[in-house]
Amino acid sequence: NIRREYLPEGNDAQTATPLAALLAAMDERLSLMVGVAESKRVLGKPVEDMEQETRVLNSAVEGVKKEALRQGAVVPNEKAVRIFFKAQIEAAKSIQYRILKGPAQMTDPPDLNAALRPALGRISMKINRLILELQKPDSDSGLISMAAHVKAHLAKHEISEDILSAIDEGLRQLSE
Repeated sequence: NIRREYLPEGNDAQTATPLAALLAAMDERLSLMVGVAESKRVLGKPVEDMEQETRVLNSAVEGVKKEALRQGAVVPNEKAVRIFFKAQIEAAKSIQYRILKGPAQMTDPPDLNAALRPALGRISMKINRLILELQKPDSDSGLISMAAHVKAHLAKHEISEDILSAIDEGLRQLSE
């Protein structure tokens, strides 16, 4: 480990645990939903797009599988991957609905297809890698207070308790 080898003694503590890093990536993803909502407002698109949701879920399953194979890791349970990403989609939609109920927050939102979806794809790739970190025996995924961590990291997005519970359940299944 480079930290242990090159940094002075006392600088060997892990600064980003897999769970914290995964929740930070989810926070990053959900933070883009203001732009997604405003782009949809400008384009007159509905929040719900079942074809896009199906593409995202299928891409998530394939992305996690490819990352696991690349790392030589165990491929996570497909059902658990779908539960986890479906909960993220529900969180994203709830944010979009909330944004669209109010006045526009952006006058010139980023382009949905050229800017936002590619950014969301890059974040998804990061999430895929971090999901695999949760499966490692030394990860922090066994925390009894995982739900508290989920709530604390995602509180600013005003997501319902049901959705937060679904995210927590998805994480728990992925870490088993």
